[in-house]
Amino acid sequence: MQEQVPSRCLVPVSPDLAGPLPSQPVTPQYPYMPWYPPPNFMRGARLDGRMSAIRRFFCLFVTFDLLLTSLLWLITLMLGDQFDLKVIVEKQILHYKIKSSLFDIVMASASRFVVLLLFYGFVQINHWFVVALTTAGTGVFVVAKVIMFDWDNINSQVLLIMLVLSSFVLSWAEAWLLDIKVIPQERYAQEVLSAGFLPSGPPSVSDERTRLIAQYAASIPPSESAFYSPLEDSTDDSSDEADTRSRRSRRHRRVKPIISSQNEANIVKAKEIVTSSWQLLTCDKWTFEKVTDCSDTIESFKLDDGYKVFKLTSILDVNASELFNILYHRLADLPKWNPTIEAARVLELIDLWTDISYQVSKKVGLIASREYVTLRRFEQIGSHKVIATASILYPRLPSSKNVIRGDVGPSCWAIREVDESTSEVQWLLNTKINGWIPVKAVETALSSVMANTITHLRRHCESLPQQTPVITA
Repeated sequence: MQEQVPSRCLVPVSPDLAGPLPSQPVTPQYPYMPWYPPPNFMRGARLDGRMSAIRRFFCLFVTFDLLLTSLLWLITLMLGDQFDLKVIVEKQILHYKIKSSLFDIVMASASRFVVLLLFYGFVQINHWFVVALTTAGTGVFVVAKVIMFDWDNINSQVLLIMLVLSSFVLSWAEAWLLDIKVIPQERYAQEVLSAGFLPSGPPSVSDERTRLIAQYAASIPPSESAFYSPLEDSTDDSSDEADTRSRRSRRHRRVKPIISSQNEANIVKAKEIVTSSWQLLTCDKWTFEKVTDCSDTIESFKLDDGYKVFKLTSILDVNASELFNILYHRLADLPKWNPTIEAARVLELIDLWTDISYQVSKKVGLIASREYVTLRRFEQIGSHKVIATASILYPRLPSSKNVIRGDVGPSCWAIREVDESTSEVQWLLNTKINGWIPVKAVETALSSVMANTITHLRRHCESLPQQTPVITA
């Protein structure tokens, strides 16, 4: 029986994490993206303590329910030659009988109006229990009304049927609107606000100008004049050459991105992902699964939530730094050598070793295409170069209607140099693809994907030129 361990457990990490900077600048594949709030956020956000737009629409719909029911009731009475105020009050209200009176349908709508506006308009609760109670009560009442009502005494039976059906349909529409629209959109907006993606207020003109100028300046390498120093009396040629080399190295040095408060939070989160994925990778609870045809080992164990994670260990004939470049810096080239990936790109560069990436996988067996938005970070832990990743909420890229968005738990690639031309790589795969697919089929497919991916990676490494420029991480 496989032993289960927690999905997140922390271990001490070496303080020497970052490593030296790359000798070549790594430019994000996409420029700055302005933050446009998604429609779901705008409809569900409670800004400045005000009622959200989607909840306000729900309250208006409940009011519409009462008005429409009352209007149909009046029209039914008018066409039935009973539109006399005294007669209506006497027969429909004072001498109420379920077999002959229609006023109870209006009272049912009025009861829903009072109860729903009280709990969802004034108290603003976030639970479906109240609307479920009103809908169930309306359904029971309508069924009893249809059975017990004397249909022969009504001339306009068509309008009466419309009145009864409208009460039934509107009550179910209220339940659908609250449970499918109001509550999910308000929770989504709350998650966005909790994640800190919403600016504290509208930017002023000066703030916007400062941000744009800073981003433009950060994209331009500094000129030699920016590093001017007074001339010295010494005419030593070696000193001049050293100064020239120093200027050139500084001119080509990668400009550090501007770190915002949100980026700082993402960096902290990314460091936690590195720690968690490294702990999962180094746990001693792994169970042997199989050895592939290329002598790669696949292991697995189940987390507390029942999902199985996989670890693949392989030896590749490639320099460790070059392998790091393939898996980290050359993310956009991933579909070129991995046929299971349809698209891959960097959405946002956070700092030198942290970014937000996007990948789309192709259909594999029963598993249709999936998209993933993940937070990536590189850290040097001992002799391993660790590229950790996990899913992140990214409102700038809402979920696609055509592709299911999967969830990635703390996962990583850990690269260790065996010698100058050989590397050991360990791949931790911790993903939840979402969808109505049997768990056994998912586990089998993920194991096959890992074996195929490492095979394609091995072929890609073998196809590289023997003398490849190395970026030391």
